[in-house]
Formats: sequence, structure tokens, C-alpha cells
Amino acid sequence: MADLRRRLEEERSRLLEMLRASRGTGAASDPLTIDPEDFGDMAQDITTSDTEMALSANDHRLLAQINRAMRRLDEGVYGISEVSGKPIPIERLQAIPWATTNIEDTPPSNH
Repeated sequence: MADLRRRLEEERSRLLEMLRASRGTGAASDPLTIDPEDFGDMAQDITTSDTEMALSANDHRLLAQINRAMRRLDEGVYGISEVSGKPIPIERLQAIPWATTNIEDTPPSNH
């Protein structure tokens, strides 16, 4: 469990650093002051900004999952499925330390 806690803490620190760094980027340009030849660059900047915002949303979700897993560690229920109450295999926790369910507890994806 100590190794899993360490991995959760490392991933949490990494995500927090990325989120802090991303807050300082993404300055918007005023379309009225842009040279018409620069609209292609502006479109690329908007696409990049949209991608960064999507990544940031995913990072926020992952951070919430990590925080929940760390709380479960503190509460003594880490490694127990939130759905079935059955133990989560150690192999799953080693692969995804923030997992809170067994694979069979997870509803299938519609994709």
C-alpha cells in the first residue's frame, strides 16, 4: 500500500504542477487588431487553446479521482470496489492506482 500511496502522491503532484503551469498560458488576441494574414495563426491558437482546455478538464477529473483514492486510503477502504464491495485485484491497482471499482463493476462504454 505504501508504494501505491507514493504513486498517487507523485501523480497528484505532477497534475497540480501541470494545472498551475497551464493557468499562465492562453492569452486571447483581439480580432480587430490582427493583420488579416495572421488569421490562420489565430485559428491555430484557438484550436490549441481548445485542446489545452479539454486536457485541463481531463486533468481535473483525474486529480479528483486521485484525491478520492487517497481519502479511501486514509479511511481504510482503499482497494475495495465502491460498487460491489469486493476487493480490487492488486494488478488493477498497480496499473491504475486511483481505481475505485473492479473491471466487471464498470459499465461498458458506448463508444
